[in-house]
Amino acid sequence: MHPFPKLKEMFEPFGLFNHVLGVTPELQGDMVRGKEIAQWIEDNKNWQRLNLKQFVIIDDDSDMEPHMDRLVKTIGTEGLTEEDAKKCIEMLNSD
Repeated sequence: MHPFPKLKEMFEPFGLFNHVLGVTPELQGDMVRGKEIAQWIEDNKNWQRLNLKQFVIIDDDSDMEPHMDRLVKTIGTEGLTEEDAKKCIEMLNSD
């Protein structure tokens, strides 16, 4: 996991940091990332004002309940592949 300042440093050269809405909380005693994502969505009602209807989770882990249907699972040693990116785009364009 990268801390927020490191993510900013990684994304800024590509013009992507403006699209980062926030980071998920670290829930005490609960190591399920999906629950942290669900908590972020609940805590940040502003994401709905942006008219976001779809989202994807890009991760090399599988603990994304209750959002397994939004997961594009990558291989940690490979990172995001072209096939993964295509799957993300398809998910974001679906109803």
